[in-house]
Amino acid sequence: MKFAHSFYLKNIHFCAMFLLFSLTTTNIYSQSKKQNAADTALFFDSHFHLTNYVQEGISIKKFLSIMGTTTGRSTLFGIPLQQQWSYSNTGDFAPTYYLASDAPLYYYSFTDAYIAMTYRSLSANDQKRFDPMITGFNPADMYAADHIKRVLLLFPGVFSGIGEFSIHKEFVSSKIAGEVASLTNPALDRILDFCAESGLLSILHNDIDMPFPKSGQDPYLIKQIVELFRRHKNTKIIWAHCGLGRIVRPVEEQISFLDNFLADPTLSHVCFDISWSEVAKYIVRTPETIKATATLINKYPDRFLFGTDEVAPPDAEKYQAVYRSYQPLFAQLSAGAKYKLLKGNYARLFDAARVSVRAWEKAHQNDSTVTAPISTTSSGVEN
Repeated sequence: MKFAHSFYLKNIHFCAMFLLFSLTTTNIYSQSKKQNAADTALFFDSHFHLTNYVQEGISIKKFLSIMGTTTGRSTLFGIPLQQQWSYSNTGDFAPTYYLASDAPLYYYSFTDAYIAMTYRSLSANDQKRFDPMITGFNPADMYAADHIKRVLLLFPGVFSGIGEFSIHKEFVSSKIAGEVASLTNPALDRILDFCAESGLLSILHNDIDMPFPKSGQDPYLIKQIVELFRRHKNTKIIWAHCGLGRIVRPVEEQISFLDNFLADPTLSHVCFDISWSEVAKYIVRTPETIKATATLINKYPDRFLFGTDEVAPPDAEKYQAVYRSYQPLFAQLSAGAKYKLLKGNYARLFDAARVSVRAWEKAHQNDSTVTAPISTTSSGVEN
């Protein structure tokens, strides 16, 4: 009888636990199903420019209309460089793109204030769909990290990261007035150190090679950027366009390089985006390039993000062109890898950045937004 009673009680306990587990699992499944049903977006955009090289673009309200229900979330940044309109160079012709003039480019810091105020003009619900980024700094300036900190303190609750900002970029780097940015410049180290401290996500543009390299030439930029990334293991970084450009084509054995890069545990904090129509052309060029890229993304599904790299698109047709061009690639991805590429990795990285940056802002809310530099003889101030 004691055995029967004990057996009965144990089974009652087991049944109760099983029922509780079943109800909990069902509830979680129902909530997940409900959330998935509500999420009708095709993609989240990890790379979007609201304004162009002369700081003109579309309104945030128009972009929301273009996004519709197709784009669930998007980054939000301008372009940190302004193309100078030099009358002696182009006369009455007003250039709007860096390839349309020989006049220099210069850093335009007001873009950060513009993006912040544009974001703040939105309702609380609409704000949830955007992740504004700080871009208006000169990465060759040792004070650049101070600019980024100042922007966070002046506009708390707004920014999730920095970028897209460029170090080596075809035909752009050589046009920028002043010192040319470099992967070996300590100013860049200061920037990425602060990103690690504050939790800011970093979107970095750096070509994988120089334009028109000679046959057999060693792409020295690869060595420099890998060393940079290893110096900043606590900074979350997205390497834009997989290092490719309009003229800078994939280096020989590009897939092999990316495979080795992604397998390296010292580089696990670095992801790639496949944004830009020019990158899409490389990837979907042949059945072989499509298959090789799909195999790589399926192997490392947590390391790739989709982005459009559109600049102030006039309508949804133009805005969604890059997404449509990638359909042959998407068709060869597993369901899980496709979801992570299009939405999951964006949500994971940017949600974490939001939490970390808000915590940093709260901890430093009483800091002065303007800090005087330490007096040194090198700054021209006598001790």
